[in-house]
Amino acid sequence: MAVLLQVNRVQYKCFCELTAPISQLYFCKYCKTLRCKQCVLHEVDVYYCPNCLETVPFAEAKMKKNRCGSCFDCPSCSHTLMTRATSVQVQPAAAASEAGGDSSKAKVTPTSKKQYYLACNFCRWTSRDAGIPDKPIASGGWQEPENRESNRVHDLLQYYQQVSQQEKLDRDQRKSRRRNLLHYQGLTGARRSRGNSILAAFGGLSARELEMDTTVIQSIAAEPSEDIDALPEFHITCPVYLSEICTLPQRLDQPEFQPNSVRDLKPFHKPLIIKRSQRCKGCEHNLLKPDFMPTSIKFKIEFLALLLVPEMRIYSVPQLSYMKECDVKLSLTNPVDYPVAVSLKSLTNNDHASITATLTVPCEVLNLNPKDDAADFDDVSESKVKQESSAIVSCKGNKIQFLVRVRPDKPLGNVMIGLRLSHNYRDTSSTVMTSLQEDKKPVEPVMINIDHDILLNLGKITH
Repeated sequence: MAVLLQVNRVQYKCFCELTAPISQLYFCKYCKTLRCKQCVLHEVDVYYCPNCLETVPFAEAKMKKNRCGSCFDCPSCSHTLMTRATSVQVQPAAAASEAGGDSSKAKVTPTSKKQYYLACNFCRWTSRDAGIPDKPIASGGWQEPENRESNRVHDLLQYYQQVSQQEKLDRDQRKSRRRNLLHYQGLTGARRSRGNSILAAFGGLSARELEMDTTVIQSIAAEPSEDIDALPEFHITCPVYLSEICTLPQRLDQPEFQPNSVRDLKPFHKPLIIKRSQRCKGCEHNLLKPDFMPTSIKFKIEFLALLLVPEMRIYSVPQLSYMKECDVKLSLTNPVDYPVAVSLKSLTNNDHASITATLTVPCEVLNLNPKDDAADFDDVSESKVKQESSAIVSCKGNKIQFLVRVRPDKPLGNVMIGLRLSHNYRDTSSTVMTSLQEDKKPVEPVMINIDHDILLNLGKITH
């Protein structure tokens, strides 16, 4: 029964021949195929802060290096820092100095003044541990330490931007030259002489434009040096306290500074996260498009394979023995709101190299009832729908359990079986519906058959 929750043991084959669990796949309604993460195009829709949920424009996110301007992370444990307030007593001498030396105004009782600092509720780290003075305002005012290599990084970024622009200009120039040459070869007689002057004019313009963009900033080469500072004596004479040394994750959180001691840890701005859309590489239609609001977890478009393709799981596996047949119980779930007819076909080692067992599947059609959301809250009894296959053990709601016969063909290793699942699918793509509406007939969805190859890992041979 524990095998039922191990969904990674059931792998669906994608269009690119890679396998993945059905929970990690998409189904394109236009290509009628499964798509994995390698078969989709990723597009960033919005940047936002996971703490304050404030959206950030693309230009501002690039300028701030994809970090929030008002939220900070703890440099010790990477949790979100909270702003805390404390009261500080202002001494009469300090009040007199602020009053400009007037003794009449200086003789006052001590007053309390609010000061703010950053604190972590998880590891109890505070900005006072790093020597950062308290601020008189709660929002903003926390300055970041200056990076000593910022000028060097800026020069390198500017250099590579110029190099990429130059390469793009060279590619465009080669394409235009080839296009002009093919057009020039097609000219005949009198038109060719006039074409010479036209090409010369275009050549002069491109040359002048090229002179404006050929100024490439020369990269400042790194100069090697043999002068190495001597190792300080305290590294040898003083004992080492690991609690005072930064860990590797703490250093990697701040790659521009990489502090060595915990006293040098500084709070850093919280990184932004994104909401992204995913498109099919074949037809470029959206497969997943979230809502733009950071507070919303809904999707405008959601073509997940788990919501459109029948899900197969391993229900129970008996003891597996070499060259001995046994019955394995599998389950099928219908995720859509219309009946689905499923037919199975076993795959051999010739179809997939990882298959190590012989599989016998039911030859009858397995009928799955439509999904009913209201039935999930009721006590649904066994379905009274008559099934044509005798291999079905039980049928409850939109789920069925059936038996397949497996014979391991290898004495060692995992027992891998493969089958081809064929089911009917209601095609509701816009192209099909538009063609039906043009015929001025009642629009009815078209039912088509779709095949999926599935690999199942039944576990290791027991004896």
